[in-house]
Amino acid sequence: MTEQMQDVQLEHQKFVEDLSDWQRSHNCGQLTLADDQAEVCLMGWVQYRRDHGGLIFVDLRDRDGLTQVVFSPDIAPSAHENAHILRSEYVLAVRGKVRPRPEGMVNSTMVTGEMCKLFTSMLFLVQPAFHSSYP
Repeated sequence: MTEQMQDVQLEHQKFVEDLSDWQRSHNCGQLTLADDQAEVCLMGWVQYRRDHGGLIFVDLRDRDGLTQVVFSPDIAPSAHENAHILRSEYVLAVRGKVRPRPEGMVNSTMVTGEMCKLFTSMLFLVQPAFHSSYP
């Protein structure tokens, strides 16, 4: 492992938290329009993270599918700030409210593509180990 990778791991380690009383309410591939305005808790791995200036979008996956979660500085400044460190394969637990995507923003390539999940809190559970070689 390079020294730079070790530095990143040490820096991000301070964000790792315990699950405490959090429990998964849905799997990532389950949420549909029927869940509009529901408060949910999802857990999974970060597939992708995109920072579009004000909003951070994270594709969160588990064994049942993929869903897009949104971190907004207007809704949850602390969760938005912490979302800047997320990278592929980090493990998260997130809580927030489900709402429909704005008109014209539906992602037809995803089962959960009609919904947008705005998250108000996040627990950073595990970061992946970086290996310099594989057995």
